[in-house]
Amino acid sequence: MNTIIGTELGRQLSVKSFGWNRSQILEGLMQDKNSDLFLMRVVGIATGVKAFKSRQKNDEGEQMEGFGITGNFEGTGPNGEVVPGGKVYLPGYITDSLVSALSDDDDVSVNIALDIYARYDETSGTSYVFVGRSLIPQQNDRMDELKRLVSRVEMPKISGPTNKTK
Repeated sequence: MNTIIGTELGRQLSVKSFGWNRSQILEGLMQDKNSDLFLMRVVGIATGVKAFKSRQKNDEGEQMEGFGITGNFEGTGPNGEVVPGGKVYLPGYITDSLVSALSDDDDVSVNIALDIYARYDETSGTSYVFVGRSLIPQQNDRMDELKRLVSRVEMPKISGPTNKTK
């Protein structure tokens, strides 16, 4: 009898892990430009950050640096396939907030549970942007308190450009 101990380790998770590439994302979005396209769900415990050289180059032609989040993760694709992983690559703005949280203290971990979507955006160079939706309640007590205090102050009445974001 075989006894299985532990879980699979060392895999990298990203939208590519579930077969997505730019053309497939665009194809899915073109079917309905008004709906977000589900790409993957990521659940796990982030414990560190791993820098890497990106394939993208900045305006000066130098390779840009990116970050992967290390820890213990499980990704689920749109067809229900489940992939365990030790590193996850998330959209930049999500990674930035995790890098900030993880770099505050060597002994910190961050629970994450996110659904990652693509959203059509004609102003983006790729014609889409990534959207992350948290699946766990956020601890925004301080933010809620700030918003409550600011809500007492009347908003200035000025005209400006309209914002196209949803």
